[in-house]
Amino acid sequence: MTEKSERQLKKKNLFKQTILETIAVAFWAYSIAKLFIFDIDLFLIKKYLPNLTWILEFKFLFIIGGLAIFWLFTKNRVVLTTVLYVLFYPVIILVWKIPKLIVKRKSWIGAFTFIGMVLSFFRSLKLNTIALALLLIPIAIVWRCENQMLLWTAAGLLCVFIFFLFSRAIYFSFKPSLLFKLQSKVVSEFWDTFKGQCSPDEDIKDLAIAQMNKKQLQQWSNSLQNAVIVNRMCYFLTTKLRDFQNSKINVFFYVTNFFFLVILTIISFAVLNLAIYKADPTSFSANFTPRFFHFVYYSTNTLFTNGIPDFYPVSTLARGIGTAEILFAFVLLVILFFLFTTVQSDRHNEDIEFSIRSMRAQGEHLDSFIKENYRLTVDEAIQELEKIKAAFIKAIFYLSSNIDMRY
Repeated sequence: MTEKSERQLKKKNLFKQTILETIAVAFWAYSIAKLFIFDIDLFLIKKYLPNLTWILEFKFLFIIGGLAIFWLFTKNRVVLTTVLYVLFYPVIILVWKIPKLIVKRKSWIGAFTFIGMVLSFFRSLKLNTIALALLLIPIAIVWRCENQMLLWTAAGLLCVFIFFLFSRAIYFSFKPSLLFKLQSKVVSEFWDTFKGQCSPDEDIKDLAIAQMNKKQLQQWSNSLQNAVIVNRMCYFLTTKLRDFQNSKINVFFYVTNFFFLVILTIISFAVLNLAIYKADPTSFSANFTPRFFHFVYYSTNTLFTNGIPDFYPVSTLARGIGTAEILFAFVLLVILFFLFTTVQSDRHNEDIEFSIRSMRAQGEHLDSFIKENYRLTVDEAIQELEKIKAAFIKAIFYLSSNIDMRY
């Protein structure tokens, strides 16, 4: 009965978690679409239930009413945790779910990949925000407006975005990696900050372990433990960085970035051509009324230098934009060439090598530090810490077991 009850409880919890995840995903998908793309609820109501458009005027009241009914049949804690979980769902994914998955799988390569992506995003947060504005504002204008002045303004902003996008892509192709430089800097600053806590007091520095009283032994073991942990951490990170380098996971970064660059290029030119068409319908020749999908199809084929016989540009401006997209296709080829040849690969390896050399040098410095201040090698220090059952001996053993001194 106990095992059956546990299984039922697990199924119940899984069902509740699935419902909660579905609500959170739906809420954020709706919010993003509503804020940045188009008024999705108005679109659905007008398309499928045009007689009920009045409901939208009382939408807020319906939401409050639904929340009140939910609150009526549940506890306060459940309502509070549900609302907070849904509101902070992106943060929960970023700071809890992904790190938890990485820790569960004990994937240090995954950890380096995740940290690198987060650092890359925040390093260019200002540029990302500017780029997002340059893309979303014109999309909103083209999607909802018919005013020629606004449409030409949107077209101009999209041209700025495209040049911004490619300039940024080329710039970051040569930009040093923040992840590996930051690791070396953190280890160095950590040692400078806690160096005093890794040194024994002067009055016990020359005493044998047997001559120390309980308080002196405690201070001595804590200081030694701190020094050994930093030492093992340096070699541990050196090993994991080498594994990361050998995994060639950097190819994943380059392919992903290049893929998004291609997608953004296609979408940008599609919206740009749509803006030109809405401002001047004679700019394109077509046997049908073109919609956004047709411009995406046209933009994709233009990027890969394929023509579409039943849909093509007529005006000088539209043809110039098509020619420009072909030129950007060659720029994409150049970026792809640099990504997979000398520039990105060498820069990536140089950054990792610099970080590995820095941390290994720090580890070797700590080897000498421990020998000078405690008259012990690192292995002997670990044995002494094991004898006195130091608080973090298990962590030291874990780090030591995952070190490859060949690196």
